[in-house]
Amino acid sequence: MKILQYIINGCKQNILLIGILLCSAGLLFPGIFHGLPTYPDADEPFIIAIAVKIIKGDLNPHFFNYPSLSLYFYAVVVGFTNIVYHLLALLNLTHSDYTPYWLFFAVGRVFTASTGIVIIILVYKIGRMIFSRRAALYAAAIMATLPIQFSYTTRVSPNALLFLIATISIFFSIKYYKENSVRFLYYSAIAAGLALGTKYLFLSPVSFLIAKYLNDIKHKRRFFNGQLFYACTLVVVAFFISTPFLFVSLQGFIRDVFFEYKHYSTGHPGNESPNAFAFFGTYLFYQGISPVLFLCACTGIFYCFFKKLHECLIVFSVPVVWFLFCSLFTVTSVHNIAIISTVFALGAAIIINMVKNPWIRFPLFLLMIIIPVYKDSIIIRDRIKPDIRYVAEEWINTNLPEGSFIAREEYTPFYSSSKFKSEYIGICGLAYMPLDTVRQKGYDYIISAGYKRFDADTIKYSENIKNFTENLKKFKTVKTFDPGSKYQGNSIKVLKKN
Repeated sequence: MKILQYIINGCKQNILLIGILLCSAGLLFPGIFHGLPTYPDADEPFIIAIAVKIIKGDLNPHFFNYPSLSLYFYAVVVGFTNIVYHLLALLNLTHSDYTPYWLFFAVGRVFTASTGIVIIILVYKIGRMIFSRRAALYAAAIMATLPIQFSYTTRVSPNALLFLIATISIFFSIKYYKENSVRFLYYSAIAAGLALGTKYLFLSPVSFLIAKYLNDIKHKRRFFNGQLFYACTLVVVAFFISTPFLFVSLQGFIRDVFFEYKHYSTGHPGNESPNAFAFFGTYLFYQGISPVLFLCACTGIFYCFFKKLHECLIVFSVPVVWFLFCSLFTVTSVHNIAIISTVFALGAAIIINMVKNPWIRFPLFLLMIIIPVYKDSIIIRDRIKPDIRYVAEEWINTNLPEGSFIAREEYTPFYSSSKFKSEYIGICGLAYMPLDTVRQKGYDYIISAGYKRFDADTIKYSENIKNFTENLKKFKTVKTFDPGSKYQGNSIKVLKKN
């Protein structure tokens, strides 16, 4: 009874926060299974495939483009899903002896979206430690509505785990600074090491190092002491534990890390910019945050640096440094910078909290979130629509002559393997395939995805564009499926041999 009463009292005291979390779930979960069971997101299959291999006994992920913790995490998700499914089978509640493969994607997405909700709780706690409960509630509410949240919380992705662990490290760093308890320093160090073990050179140790330095100044201690040694040791240990096969495949690890560095430095067709900093800033201003919220948040951050300098250095250091780090590269995947949303949520909350009159404060809050909520509604609307590939798949199976030799590019629909002869020609196959090859292969039809990825740099990809254009002349378009939204899949063309 005491435990139940404790829970009830806790809910009463945090009713507004619970309401915010429920609203966040209402934004994150609709359409979360978009594309499933047949068409998961582009990067999801290789993560789940590695996770399944780990569960089957091959503990070496054989993938070191970034460290392995997220792969082991999703292996746990896969194992958990498999166990639950078979327990349900024992109770005759499921009808298959094998866990459906798509279910691993579905449960993985549930866990990923859940990390977004946990991050909101952490932002609330950080805001409460630095400012006040009211400011923390506004920060949590703003965080729950930011469109950039959708960039990493709606699919199986290492970024979700990365930002969760990094935010945990920030939380313990500020807690250490506030309470001067060394155990929080060590907790932050462990979380920093796990963040390092989640995705390439993440700069999460910055937070606890700044917290320790400022705390040592405050209490007139030396920065270089035993606590620093133990904390840094914990970072290294946590990293090695989260990437154990680094020792077995050191050469492969180093090779893959440099491969990832080259990939992010040289570009990714359709997802790159000659000035990533300007691209990210423009994206945040217009799409990921919204203009009003962006400007208010920047004002709040500027004000905060005068009033709460030390706390700001601790809390904002990791997101800002990581944002600048990502801006050094060419690839502009916005989900990589999503952790910067914590800075804008807290900055905007400061401005709102400064307004004493509730008749002004609440309308200001509504003004800040009205555009983000509108953008969220558009994203949700698109996600709950069927993936265009299901529509294209049905049309192909119904309308193309049986026995046709069909080539399909990546991100296009599957079709009946018993009805058609099929060949997979990769991502943007017509742009890379030599001109004579298409003729020699004798394809009757080609199912082609959209080629907007080359439009970002027509000079750099001029050969690909030319190759695609020349290959396209050998075919005529018999059907086009244009979704009008990235959440519904790529634009798809059905091409017939002239």
